[in-house]
Amino acid sequence: MALPSRVLQPAQRALGMGLFYLFLYIGHGLLPAAAGWVQDRAGSPGAAPWFAAALAAAMLPLYLLFRRGAR
Repeated sequence: MALPSRVLQPAQRALGMGLFYLFLYIGHGLLPAAAGWVQDRAGSPGAAPWFAAALAAAMLPLYLLFRRGAR
């Protein structure tokens, strides 16, 4: 949660954090529905946790990409 404030210049911080929270709350609203859709399509109650695990595993490469771009 603190990474955007570390890489943004003070003059850009308000807009940057606003965009960060916009996409954070969009994700909070849409990702549970996406997990339910995956569960319905797969026909298995275990599909939603696997979907969440895939999203969690995707965070490491995205974090590394973020750190590379922040240099």
